[in-house]
Amino acid sequence: MTAMDCWSVLDLGHDADERSIKRQYARLLKTTRPDDDPAAFQALRDAYEQALDWARNRAEDDDEGSEVWSTAGQPLESLPLDEPVLVVRPDHRQVHPAFDMAEPPARPAVELSWYEQASQTTPENLHSQRQIAQDQGCDELFQQHLARRCLLDPEDNQALIKAAVEQLHWLTPWQKVQLRTHQAHRLTQALLDSSLESFHAMLENNEERAFLDALKALRQQPWLTSFDRQEQLEQWTMTLLLNNHDWSPALFERVSSLFAWDQKHDVYAGPLSLWMNLVQRCEKKAFVARQQKLLEASQDSPEAMAARLLLQPPPQDERLRLARHGNQELWQACEKLASDLTHRFPDAIQEFPDADVQSWRKLPEQVSSNFNLRAYFFGVLTIFTTASLDPSGSNAT
Repeated sequence: MTAMDCWSVLDLGHDADERSIKRQYARLLKTTRPDDDPAAFQALRDAYEQALDWARNRAEDDDEGSEVWSTAGQPLESLPLDEPVLVVRPDHRQVHPAFDMAEPPARPAVELSWYEQASQTTPENLHSQRQIAQDQGCDELFQQHLARRCLLDPEDNQALIKAAVEQLHWLTPWQKVQLRTHQAHRLTQALLDSSLESFHAMLENNEERAFLDALKALRQQPWLTSFDRQEQLEQWTMTLLLNNHDWSPALFERVSSLFAWDQKHDVYAGPLSLWMNLVQRCEKKAFVARQQKLLEASQDSPEAMAARLLLQPPPQDERLRLARHGNQELWQACEKLASDLTHRFPDAIQEFPDADVQSWRKLPEQVSSNFNLRAYFFGVLTIFTTASLDPSGSNAT
């Protein structure tokens, strides 16, 4: 997501401060919920984090500029011993009291050079660029500028973030760059999203074993070892499954086992709404799979007959035949299936284009009416036949 995109998503100007960003984000959360639209919620979250980065970096730049100019007139002996001399080197020209401070102070020359060095860094030349910084004792400063560049536009710098994680050990205990919690979260999200397309492709191609193996390998990456990032991976996986319909309940069980999710005891990571939507999606898939299996099997169980009557209704004479051979268990199975389709899984009806959830209710009455009508005609026919064949009755007339 570009800088312009984040401001447009939040409907804010690019000069908004941190407080304004947080207030606007809180307002937008009221209308953008993860259970309604996970993709829109994630886009809003990304825009919020990127806007915060912009605002905080802008504030840091202002503070750094103030520090440099406030120390420029001090003797070098008065500075702390651990302060880098290159950063605080004053200009050799005399600073006149009448200097116009209305002009914004420029970055110190050495800092500007490492900013440019980071701007020119690519995944291919990262090793050599870092070597230059190490040779001059500015490795940490170079990495700080490189991290800032990646944080401003993670989507466009995914390959560079990958290279930095591999070569500079970002997001591990061995990193030199200093990252706040929200910055580490943003870089982690970019790394996870870089593999999103391949995970979706595996699900669409029904490669569930490959999907699970890839997820296991991803979980073992060094940059995902901390508790917070493991939880971020779990939420990312939930969103991935919610945004894709091409997976089975069996895969969900294996993923739940991998992350120790437990439906019975509500053990999971992430927001409750995200978890509940995922569980409901899994239950719906299991429900549809069971009904399809009942339709394909040649069984006369109440559940199988109910599935045929509601989801794949046969011709009227066949329906009446099923109803005549049915009993109270059949009607109870029909009632339960109709209730599930109406209340629990209303979207499942789309999987059965010929379904008719209501017409089965007329069958008991039709069967009873037909039986009474047949009994009446049979009785009349019996009386007529008996009267015709009774000799005594004929002689009496």
